[in-house]
This record gives sequence, C-alpha cells and structure tokens, in this order.
Amino acid sequence: MKHVLGVLVIFAACGGPSADRPLTIPIGMKRALLPAELHRFEYCKGDPTDESTELFPRCDRVGVELGSSWVLAEYEEDRVVRLQRWERFAEENQGVERFNSLVEQRTAASGPPSDDARGLISAQQNLPAGTKTWVAFHAGEHALVGIYLLDPQPPENANVLEEIVELRATEPAHPVGGACADCAPL
Repeated sequence: MKHVLGVLVIFAACGGPSADRPLTIPIGMKRALLPAELHRFEYCKGDPTDESTELFPRCDRVGVELGSSWVLAEYEEDRVVRLQRWERFAEENQGVERFNSLVEQRTAASGPPSDDARGLISAQQNLPAGTKTWVAFHAGEHALVGIYLLDPQPPENANVLEEIVELRATEPAHPVGGACADCAPL
C-alpha cells in the first residue's frame, strides 16, 4: 500500500490531471486574475504579444511530455474574451486521442456537444485553418467552447485547439440587396 500511495503523490506533483483537463476559466474575468487561473492548469505567465493578446507557455515540469501546448488569451477593455489552448503532437494519433479525451471530459462535465453552440460559433467567427472535425458546447449563458481536431497548419502547427469564446450578439443575415421582414427599420 505504501508503494501505491508514493506513486500517486509523485503523479499529482507532476501536474498530470490538472494540466490535461478541459479549461474551466470564466470568460469576462479581469486580465490581472488570469495568470493565477491558468497556473492551475500548468500554464505560466508569458510575454504580452500586443495590448489585446497574451501568450501563456506551459510551466516547466518534471518528466516527459508527448507534445507541447500553450494558451493564447485575447482581451477587450481588460476583460478576457477568448482563450485558446493550442496543442501540438509529433504523431497524428496522439492528436486524435487528445481530441477524443477533451470531448469525453467536457461531455461528462457539461453534457453532450450542441448543434446550437456550433451554429453560434460559426456565426461569429471562421473555423481555424486545417479543421478536420469539431464540436461545440455552451459554457454558461455568455460563453461557448469549441474543440477542434486540426490538420497542422502554420504558424501554430497544432493538432488540437480548445477554445472558450464570449458569446456575441450576431446580426441577422439579410438577403443581398434585400430587406429583412423581422428586423427593425434602420
């Protein structure tokens, strides 16, 4: 029994489960609070890339990792509006396994993927380059989560993207040159 306990303590100290679980960081939080939240997932403060984005590399860890990952945070008015965790693996099957694991874990925590959430994400942004397949989830009233299996493309060359985005109001689609019967007059 002592040997099993020792192994569990070592595994927990290396970060394993906390680093590999889905991100659960609320969209809309203040920029100053994000580094501590991301540290719970084994990401450390990096350098701002510009005023509206910041890169968080993986914290230094003991042991071997199968791939590399990083988080890119996007801000508006000092609030987090998008988090992207990019993950790169040497072998394609590792990316597929990671995608499936994230989908399974997210489903267990918040229910099955939603076609409605997919539609809302598609309405407010383009899909990442190289998207092979993807699923989407609601994350409360004001956020959406997309998990993407990617064919690696520059500059990220990532296999998997987990993204939390702020739900934005979208404009109704209008026929080209036409009017919308349900829309308020301009």
